[in-house]
Amino acid sequence: MARCELGISFDRPDREYQAGERVTGSVTVRADADVKCRALTVVYNWRTHGKGNKDSGPERAVLRAEHVTLRAGATATYPFDLTAPRDPPTYRGHYLNIDHYLRARADIPWALDAKSTEEFILLPGAGGPRGRARPKPFEENFWKWIRNVIAKNKLGAVSAQLGVSAAAPGQRVPVRIRFRPQQSEVQLNCITARLVGKERCVSGSGTNKTTHTHTLYEHTEIMAASSAPMGGDAVVVDGALPVPDTAAYSFKSKSNAVIWTVSLRVDVAEWPDWIQSTTLEIRPHAPTIDVAKAAVTAATPPGPDVAPLEPEVLSTPTEPLPSETDEGSPRPGPAADLDAAPPVPTPPPPPDPFTKAIEGVTAADRFTGDRERLVGELAGHPFGFAVHVDRVDWTHGFDVAEPYRDGRTVIGDLTIGKSSVLMRFSGADNESIDKVKPGMELRVTGLFAKWDNVYNRPEIDVTSFEVEDD
Repeated sequence: MARCELGISFDRPDREYQAGERVTGSVTVRADADVKCRALTVVYNWRTHGKGNKDSGPERAVLRAEHVTLRAGATATYPFDLTAPRDPPTYRGHYLNIDHYLRARADIPWALDAKSTEEFILLPGAGGPRGRARPKPFEENFWKWIRNVIAKNKLGAVSAQLGVSAAAPGQRVPVRIRFRPQQSEVQLNCITARLVGKERCVSGSGTNKTTHTHTLYEHTEIMAASSAPMGGDAVVVDGALPVPDTAAYSFKSKSNAVIWTVSLRVDVAEWPDWIQSTTLEIRPHAPTIDVAKAAVTAATPPGPDVAPLEPEVLSTPTEPLPSETDEGSPRPGPAADLDAAPPVPTPPPPPDPFTKAIEGVTAADRFTGDRERLVGELAGHPFGFAVHVDRVDWTHGFDVAEPYRDGRTVIGDLTIGKSSVLMRFSGADNESIDKVKPGMELRVTGLFAKWDNVYNRPEIDVTSFEVEDD
């Protein structure tokens, strides 16, 4: 009986390929006797292994050669060329592993078919998330619905929203809760947002089915501390959940999954809490973009048109200093006389309007409505200022105005006052902003959009800017 040997080799020794790249190599065939092979095939698919049942992706034909004649002792080589799939990337987890394989097979009549299998590593590729990540509504099951109905007796109708349905490692996911208490005063312990990542693997079936769960990540962000909002007052709380630097991207097959969940909770004192949850898809970064680990929270629509604030200039009048040529003016005498007359101090520079606005909002109370009213008055006002850049990110959020939806968000500190500011730039400015690096100085003019209560900073829609190169 003729024996045939197959081997698969890759053009890259490390066998590492990014999604969308060409996976190239060759299949070598050697027989110890003359053999007529019906077909030589190479197929690709991904497969899982670990605690759960084994799942696999659809097979994709890479190479097929029919009616191949193999001579004794001779070696034949057949090149292959495969475009690396977009997902899922290779993953080595706690209970779950995802690997990518090429399998070669020689169909030999009246003999055992020759087979060979080799693995390659699929790295996350360029391009980032497919399509635009739209805001995703929260979900609730029956028992959560019952509990939330009871909670609404005090809180009123509660609206929760996730700013995006997909995010990349290192980014922040904007979340929002809004409600209007029905009772005269409601005591809240806190309002929190929680992000949990888990592996979930199912082994066996029927009565022998077992589910194995491993927590990869868990973080709770406090969106608001203890407070007592008054009945009838609108309460709007924004927050941002950090996504960890992880290779555990969202994945789901028949028996195995990597699942990320966002849960929002309004903790009401001595009353059932209001809770809602939804899934978040974690996708790879686009490697060509330096995405910063920055909070990008939701934007509220601009307030009503208001006349622009007039710039305020403070001055301290001083008496003119006597001149040496004035009659009756004392002339400089010995050094002792000069020491006796101290120099007139220079008054400190007055605070600029933007710094005054920030200080005013920071000092205003959140839950009495003072801050909300002040922010409403500032909405739409133009301000000019300079910042030192800290981070640059893609723009995400709720109700972002059209010019800014596909733009960039920059977070920096004022050069005067050191307050943090979040600035949204138009998509038309992406090429310029992508060249901005941390530490550079920007001179910005923009409109006040909203106030971020989580990070205690303003958000500005930029209308013009200049980059100051050192």
